[in-house]
Amino acid sequence: MLVEMMDGLALSFMIVVDLVLALIFVSEKGVAKYKTAYAPLVASLITVAIVGLAGHYSSFNLFIAGAFALMSSMLVMFYVSSTRNFLLLMVFLSLQLVYIASVGVPLYSTFAPGFAIGTFFGLAYIEKVKKRGNAARGVKKTEIDRDVFSMVLGAVLLLLLAAFSKTFSYIAIALIILAYSFNAVVSRRSLGAFKPVLRMLKGLERKDAFYGTGALYLAVGFTLLLAFAGAYRFLAFGIAVLLFADSAATIVGERIPIRKLPYNASKSIGGFTGFFVVTAISAFILFGAPLIAIVYAVVLAFIESLDLRIDDNVTLAVGVIAIYALQLV
Repeated sequence: MLVEMMDGLALSFMIVVDLVLALIFVSEKGVAKYKTAYAPLVASLITVAIVGLAGHYSSFNLFIAGAFALMSSMLVMFYVSSTRNFLLLMVFLSLQLVYIASVGVPLYSTFAPGFAIGTFFGLAYIEKVKKRGNAARGVKKTEIDRDVFSMVLGAVLLLLLAAFSKTFSYIAIALIILAYSFNAVVSRRSLGAFKPVLRMLKGLERKDAFYGTGALYLAVGFTLLLAFAGAYRFLAFGIAVLLFADSAATIVGERIPIRKLPYNASKSIGGFTGFFVVTAISAFILFGAPLIAIVYAVVLAFIESLDLRIDDNVTLAVGVIAIYALQLV
């Protein structure tokens, strides 16, 4: 009983510290130039509260998720303004993760939703205030190179999920933290012998976005899946949709566009078909029901083809979560 009380006090103290950091953050020199830097923090807390009211979490897990949402929004801001502050905050967040995991609080219901929500609003805000103009030449090649890279990453994640299903969420979160920190360090500098690798990685980013945007949106989509559709088959399905089907849509759409979609000129029938086929095959392999596989593929292909002004990694993850919530299988 005493141990549980001490753990509760420690977690409560960490939440209070996170709130204090958020207050300090909005006046930090590197961020103060953004006049409404508090906006993504407030939006994140409101969204987490709405999720809590929907009954998905216990009140205590909800507070922890809210604290992580605050920190995740701050991390995005520091990612583009101060590498030093980013790394300091990331170390603090990592220590919290280790402690929370050690006392048995599940990360998929605390860190995953908080990170996804906070990072999403942080990214949306930064993209709004740091517009980079139109895409540069060579974007098509960049898109295809990035999609090939995504497929390789997807294969690695599916292998990890198959081999370490019980600890996969911890492994995946650790990889996200490491990749996020690595990108923050290299975004403003080159590291000698690693320069060719860094040049390749930076070349995968869209020309109208700051380095790491695509990876962060992928992390948002993935952590949404961990938080709200974490059952083994649906998590595997979500990975297949985000990293294989979405990539297939781009590659096929560029190579065999056929014609533009009547309701979205930026997408093609070829891309729609490529996405549908990969999604249907993935759903059939995982769920074993042809009709269900077709329904899932049609719904998600339609979502992918819409011009929603939100990154596909987010909209598709939400689509998979909606299907999971409806329990069609």
